[in-house]
Amino acid sequence: MPEPLHGAAFCPAHITGFFHICDSDPNELRKGSLGAGFSLARGVTTTVRRAGGPDSATRVFINGAPAGEAPVSAQVLELFFSAIGLEARGGNPPMPGSIPSAPRNSRPALRIEHQIDVPMGAGLGTSGAGALSLAYALNRLYGLQLTQEQAARLAHRADVRCRTGLGTVIAETVGGLEIRTRAGAPGVGAVTTVPVPAAMRALCLIFGPLSTSRVLGDPETRAKINELGSALMEKFRARPTAARFLEYSREFAEHSGLITPRVRAVMEALDSEGITCSMPMFGEGIFTLLSGPLLERAKDILTQHKGGGVIIRSRLDTQGGRIINAA
Repeated sequence: MPEPLHGAAFCPAHITGFFHICDSDPNELRKGSLGAGFSLARGVTTTVRRAGGPDSATRVFINGAPAGEAPVSAQVLELFFSAIGLEARGGNPPMPGSIPSAPRNSRPALRIEHQIDVPMGAGLGTSGAGALSLAYALNRLYGLQLTQEQAARLAHRADVRCRTGLGTVIAETVGGLEIRTRAGAPGVGAVTTVPVPAAMRALCLIFGPLSTSRVLGDPETRAKINELGSALMEKFRARPTAARFLEYSREFAEHSGLITPRVRAVMEALDSEGITCSMPMFGEGIFTLLSGPLLERAKDILTQHKGGGVIIRSRLDTQGGRIINAA
C-alpha cells in the first residue's frame, strides 16, 4: 500500500462549563480534570505534508500565516516521533514559525497547517483541538503506527505540558455534551455523554482570551474552582440534562469571580428574557444552548451587545476528533 502524501484530521472546539482540577499526580497521563462541557461542530482542521529538500525546516501555519510560536504543536511532534522511534531532530536553526529540520536518515521536515474557524485562546479549546488534530494527522501520514487512543494520549500530554488545558483533549475525543468522570488522558480518564435534542444549538459571544496558564497557576482561583467544581459535577452526573448543565455552569462562573463587566451586561440581558447562560472556562464571553424561538431572541441580544466580539452559532459535534482523509 503506497504511503499517503498527506494526513489530515478535524477536532471540534470545546467549551467547559464547570470543572475540578486534578493535576497533582506526577504522571502526565493521570493529570486532568473532572467536570462537564460540550463540543462544537466548528473547530480545528490540521493538514500535515512532507516538505521538500534536505535543508527544509518543519513550518507551522495557522490560518495560512506562519505561526510566531507553536509550542503545543512542537510538543506533539516531539512526543509523536519519540513514540514511533525516529531520532531527535537537529540541523538548521529555528526561524519564526518553524521547527528545525532533521538530520539525514532521521525524521523529515514537514509543513503543518492548522485551519482554525473559532477565536483562539478564548475558552474554546483550540490548543487541545490543534494538538489532537495534529496527532491524528501525523499518525495518518506515518501509516497509522499508533492506535487512535495512543495518538490522543500524546495530544493530552502536550496540552498538559504547555499548561493550555487539562481535560480538553479527552472531551474532544468523544464530542457531544460530556461529563468527565475520571481525570486523565484518553484511556486513563473516563467520559460519559449526555443526550441532547438534535435541534439544539450552541450560541456564543466571544470577546477575547483569559490566560489558561495564568488562571490555572493562581492559587486563589484554583481554590475557588475546586471548592465548587467537584460538587457540581456529582450533582450533574446524578441528573444530567442540558438545562442543568447551563444552570450549574452559571453557578460555577459566578463562584469563580472571573465574570467581567461586559460579560455581566450580556448575561443580565439574557437573564431578563429567561435565557440561562454562562461563561466559557477560560474565555471572556458568553454561551448558551437553545432551540426554537428563544435561539433567535438570544441571537438578537448578542448582536446588540456584540461590540468587537464574535458571535458563534453552531450545532454540537457528536463524533469527536477524527481523520478526515482516506488517501
